[in-house]
Amino acid sequence: MLVYSSGVDVSSSALHFLAARLRERRRTLGTRWRRLSAGRQSLLALAHLRNGQPYAQLAAGFGVGTTTVYRYVNEAVELLAALAPTLAEAVRAASIQRRTITPTPAESAMAWLHSRLARVPFADVSMTGLLLHCPHEERGPDAFDSVVDTELARHGMPVLGRLPHPPRRSPHRTVLDRVFVPAGLHPVSAERRHLDQLAQAGAELFEIGLATEDAVLDGPVIQTAYHRALRRGNVLDAAVRAVEHAAGLRSTVVMTYWEPVRRHGPEHLARLFADASAAGVMVVDLPAHQAARWHDAARDVGLRTPRLIPRTTLDTSLPAAVVGASGWLYAPANTAPTGYQGPLDIPALGHFARRLRGASPLPVVSGVGISTPALAARVAPLVNGVVIGTPVVRALATDPERAAEVTAAFAQALHTPTSGETRA
Repeated sequence: MLVYSSGVDVSSSALHFLAARLRERRRTLGTRWRRLSAGRQSLLALAHLRNGQPYAQLAAGFGVGTTTVYRYVNEAVELLAALAPTLAEAVRAASIQRRTITPTPAESAMAWLHSRLARVPFADVSMTGLLLHCPHEERGPDAFDSVVDTELARHGMPVLGRLPHPPRRSPHRTVLDRVFVPAGLHPVSAERRHLDQLAQAGAELFEIGLATEDAVLDGPVIQTAYHRALRRGNVLDAAVRAVEHAAGLRSTVVMTYWEPVRRHGPEHLARLFADASAAGVMVVDLPAHQAARWHDAARDVGLRTPRLIPRTTLDTSLPAAVVGASGWLYAPANTAPTGYQGPLDIPALGHFARRLRGASPLPVVSGVGISTPALAARVAPLVNGVVIGTPVVRALATDPERAAEVTAAFAQALHTPTSGETRA
């Protein structure tokens, strides 16, 4: 018997039916291990669909991260949707029977949530409610709308208001402080404690580095950290353990070079990190001829695939460079390896960010050479997120207790308004 403490009323036939479909999918994909069994995943998904349990509440109840809940629910919805008749088929059936299909408010709310919000990265962006743009709606909400609003609120998305005209939107969302941590630098217990401290200090997203021998885009500090991790051994297992813990604290992505992906196999590595609750994996030196295979492997297990775009990329090459990318685009703040501590050409970075936004609607994130909180504050107005790598890794390698202080200083700089900001 499968039990969930919230007391959700779920029929055993629906539970076992969905669990059987999930087991078939796992066998087809060749998945060897997941955080939850197919039966538990079925219960989780039905708890959300039946009672609108919020992702955070389900994550706590089932002992997994919110990213895992998001992925498991959507996987179940996609399986059920594939078995259901299409809208065209339903309309044809209704026309034969001379019936009109009128969805209930509850059905309308659920359909809208899954059509409009299914791909929103809730693990990255906190949402307290909805502001609906209703440009053609002269009247206020009627009784049907009011019931739909109640249903949306029950599913964790209250309607805060309706706007008669499109809101003016800036391309510069709140900057996220993304902290890079190489996996396997310290024993598991110490590493977990450090991740806890970094999250409390202000890290809003973790980038977990998979150690490799030839980290050609990294400077001495990160290369040395990778070599220490390699000497400890089992770097892939170390990365998976780090991701599992980090994903329980903040949204987490994996940073890796192509060599480990090639060695372990794109499909295997993607499944491994997806099952560890990673939100995505960025291959910093992804070969062009392997991009399609990697993107397919990641998409099949629900991983996002951010892309690092070199500053030297020509305008004519940008469209091909961003094809298949998801999540965000990584714009290096400097052309040097990580750990660069010299001045940054802020206008040039702003120009590069504008070029990327012209080629893709994805958010733009920057790192490499953002060596001080003051530089982070200058870069922040140009991009959607700032990655702090070498300063935190240097502290973790030499005096781990200082790493949280370093993170806090950068976080404060990123979220303190400054006058005379340069806009990209």
